[in-house]
Amino acid sequence: MGKRDARMKGLFVVLLVLGPASLLAEEPEPGISWFAWESGRAVAPLAADAREARFRFGLLVNGSGDFFEDLAWGGDLPFLDAGLADGSRLSVSGRGVMAARFDMVSDSFDLQNVDFIGGLSLGYRRTAWGAELLAVHQSSHLGDELMENGERERVDFGQERVRLLADWRPVDGFRLYGGGTVVVHAWPESFTGRTTLRAGAEWTHRIFWSFPWFAAFDATAVASEPGFGSVTLQTGVGLGDRDRELNRQRVFLEFYHGRSAMGQFYRDVETYGLIGVAYEFR
Repeated sequence: MGKRDARMKGLFVVLLVLGPASLLAEEPEPGISWFAWESGRAVAPLAADAREARFRFGLLVNGSGDFFEDLAWGGDLPFLDAGLADGSRLSVSGRGVMAARFDMVSDSFDLQNVDFIGGLSLGYRRTAWGAELLAVHQSSHLGDELMENGERERVDFGQERVRLLADWRPVDGFRLYGGGTVVVHAWPESFTGRTTLRAGAEWTHRIFWSFPWFAAFDATAVASEPGFGSVTLQTGVGLGDRDRELNRQRVFLEFYHGRSAMGQFYRDVETYGLIGVAYEFR
């Protein structure tokens, strides 16, 4: 995977730099707008997905009482944001995220795993309904200290997958979503063809001096392997400018149980609690 990884890491650098740089741009004019930096997603990021394209930092404790730092940095690079004549919206954007975990109690703050994820999305929204087609490549790498200490053997892990996700917003502040992901090519090869189903809900309500409180639920399951999935619960409070929907930062609590989202640990089942902060570059 050497040349492939080198090309993908180059794409990750572009997306991770230019995605957050979109904060500097002005709001696009109505209608079709190329490089509409502040928009670019017809379907909003999933709040309870640890591998979404956002900045995320958290302190994590797992079921064994071990402490870790969980970090992700990512964003979207909008190419096209089109307001169509019938009131619907079409978006095309690049997406990239780098996610890593560090052992907080080790002598050298050992890196456990780092995932590089990047690809392209096509989104469409009409009133309360939206859908997104996302194609990504993921490359996962084990921390050097774990290999040097003989704690774990590196796995040649990578995959290309396609996800179709739809959401529905019946009322303001509430969203239901669902969809599926198919792995079209993978290392190990046993992952190729695997289908994962996903469903979730998000609710936002203004409390505490009009700051928005939110709760999110997310669940995944592998169609061919009962028990191979995850459940995530997240709740928190949004901060910053209460009148803006873009560039929202928040503090949150998260509970997770299921297969590890870290590529090198894909065989492991983990349970953890996390307190963190997040910031949406969109």
